[in-house]
Amino acid sequence: MRRLHSFAGLAGGLLVLFMSITGFVLSLQPMLDAATVARSADVQSVAAIASEVATSVPGVERLVRSASGQLVAYAQADGTRTAVIVDPTSGAVVSDYQPSAFFSFVTELHRSFLLGMTGHGAAGIGALVILGLAVSGIFLLVSKMGGWRKLFAASRGTGSQRLHTDLARIAVLGLMLTALTGTYMSAVAFELVPESSSDAFTFPPSSEGTMALPVAELEGLANVQLTDLRELVYPAAAISPMSSR
Repeated sequence: MRRLHSFAGLAGGLLVLFMSITGFVLSLQPMLDAATVARSADVQSVAAIASEVATSVPGVERLVRSASGQLVAYAQADGTRTAVIVDPTSGAVVSDYQPSAFFSFVTELHRSFLLGMTGHGAAGIGALVILGLAVSGIFLLVSKMGGWRKLFAASRGTGSQRLHTDLARIAVLGLMLTALTGTYMSAVAFELVPESSSDAFTFPPSSEGTMALPVAELEGLANVQLTDLRELVYPAAAISPMSSR
């Protein structure tokens, strides 16, 4: 166990530092996006906003809500594809949407080391190394402290050993969470496990000879709050049914 812990520590130390720095940088993006999102005391329904967006954005195809609350409408009109940020309180266009080149670069760096699928595999292996570091560290700590019941007792040893023990007890849960989520995301990238399912529903097309209801009158969308929306796909000229998740 000590050899496993030492190997994992040598192999995973720099990786932990790298993933921590890039992850911290990525965590700033939702904060920066949230600072530009309009807030309202009234909780809007998806139906109301979707109807307003359909009016303000000609040719709208998709409406995507990020974790920060930012709403982006993707449209195609006259052969030109556009993406705009819309006001979540009114559906009006705020500005053009331009993904941050910096955050896009850091995202790829964090997920795949800029190496594509090879990088995804390396990140998954690195996550397993971090998991081995955390698990072996727990068992070594239990052995050193004299059992599970004494796991959180006062640390023993030299000054550096006590510092290592105390820091490890603080960081181990974060390391395990990072390792498990990183392993899962890598497995999803290689389709080894299915991606987490989301609550999704599809609106069937209207029957022949009947008029399609306006978006604002769709009961399914009216019962969904905007804060619960992830993505809404508009119908393509009455050919495809509307779907939402």
